[in-house]
Amino acid sequence: MDKAPPMLRCTFCDHDNPPGAQRCAHCDAELSQPSDTEQQVVDDDLMSLIARGEKISAIKLFRERTGSDLKQAKDAVEALERGESIEVPGELDNDFEQELLTRL
Repeated sequence: MDKAPPMLRCTFCDHDNPPGAQRCAHCDAELSQPSDTEQQVVDDDLMSLIARGEKISAIKLFRERTGSDLKQAKDAVEALERGESIEVPGELDNDFEQELLTRL
């Protein structure tokens, strides 16, 4: 069963918008679209940890995948909790990239 792409949350008015929307349906603010790298890092495993309130595990997983420091990972996980898009620091771990490719 395929999971629907996440809604895009407006950073100005906090309105949920459908995936692919360019502007907020509520306040007409421009919405930021997730990058390809962000989509690779932010997968079902990470989002389910966040949804279950396992913030520390989510931060740890984010750090393993991105090589980011603790503050960057904490800020990214908290942004994901709020439904915001994130900047993925550095290069992805090659092992993680291979794992993603084998899942396709």
